[in-house]
Amino acid sequence: MSWLKRIVEDTKGKIRDDELAKTLSAVGEQLCVNCSKRSQCWEADFYRTYHGILELLGQTDIKSMSVSKLPKVFQENCIRKKELLETIGLVTERNRTTSFWQKRIIEQRQIVTEQMEATSVIINNLAFEIGKVEHSNKALSLVLQEKAAMLACSLTGVRVTGKQGGAVIEVSKAPCNNKKECVNTILPLASSIMKEKLMLKAECGDDSKRKRCTLAMKVAKRFQVETGVASFAKEGQGVCGDTCTVIPLYKGKIALILSDGMGSGKEAAIESNMAIKFLRRLLSAGFDIDIAVKTVNSMLLLRTPDESFVTLDMAVIDTYSGEAEFLKIGAAPSFIKRVREVMTIKSSSLPIGILQQIEIQPIKEMVVEGDFIIMVSDGIVDVPQSSLDKENWLANFLRRGVNTKPQALAEQILAQALLMSGNRVHDDMTVMVAKVAGNTDL
Repeated sequence: MSWLKRIVEDTKGKIRDDELAKTLSAVGEQLCVNCSKRSQCWEADFYRTYHGILELLGQTDIKSMSVSKLPKVFQENCIRKKELLETIGLVTERNRTTSFWQKRIIEQRQIVTEQMEATSVIINNLAFEIGKVEHSNKALSLVLQEKAAMLACSLTGVRVTGKQGGAVIEVSKAPCNNKKECVNTILPLASSIMKEKLMLKAECGDDSKRKRCTLAMKVAKRFQVETGVASFAKEGQGVCGDTCTVIPLYKGKIALILSDGMGSGKEAAIESNMAIKFLRRLLSAGFDIDIAVKTVNSMLLLRTPDESFVTLDMAVIDTYSGEAEFLKIGAAPSFIKRVREVMTIKSSSLPIGILQQIEIQPIKEMVVEGDFIIMVSDGIVDVPQSSLDKENWLANFLRRGVNTKPQALAEQILAQALLMSGNRVHDDMTVMVAKVAGNTDL
């Protein structure tokens, strides 16, 4: 067993009891099981309910708390407020018997952090090993020349420029006398080496004029993706706890990722940043999305319970086919805007870093040129006072005529959310907008 695996197993042994899972189970399966508003709380308003329970668990003395002090989501939705307080109070009291383990976990905090940093180095090295051919333009040139020579097609000049997903291969060779070596040999060979679908622009040579054949190949994307981001920190916090990024993947795919660290401010930002950092390295190394997410989940389980929860919102766009795959773990709804039609994408899975086993159920949709994909943190959708308006306000806003530039649209959505909140920002707000545009290079 490797030292890293031993670290994971030893740490998991110390964190056998998932206290939050127990609380969710007690509330969701015992108190709410026969409640008439169960679907409202645990389906339509799942992420707000979850945040509300987290907020309650952060209170020092739940037993003495009055019903009027319950989080806003329970004030609006719960019809059994007193029983809710009693149930969570009992679970919290029972959990105190495990305080010895909590103390031991806190004592190990620094070493676990160091272990995660070491894991980061290992993953980075692994990414390099798996993708070293793809990341070395000189190596690519040599590999293409060698393999072409094995097929009796001698290339005298090969130059590769650019980065993953945008590399350009320029080749010169002797005239093939109409044998179409450019299409029949070099193009499929380069596509196989690059692991990308390539398009070819060739100029045939002429023996009589001593003119050589010249070829230029680049990734044949049908679409381009333009993005814009706007964010605002919770009132009283100087740092937004949400993190988002765009990651180009192999085979013409692009991943849009938004992570919301539990809570707000600097600590939340550290957690969401860490989750995205690991995920970026795994995806860039060529790992499948589900394996990458489960790996990040396992890493977050090494952290102490009060700082290990993050939501994860992903949209992976295939720039060849237009297929968009949405993966939402504890995240707020996303939206696809096509002219004045708006589709809502949502899921009710728990955030990562809570349970050892997570369910990954991607949602697939097709996008076309001109579509917008809008991803937001829950600080945006939670702006309206009425729970009936959650999600709907943004969908209705998008149905109206809005800006067609991704950055401008992201800023427009954020400005509207701030206006509706009366500039009283109770949670971090982040908007990420992606526009699907036609590839002008085709």
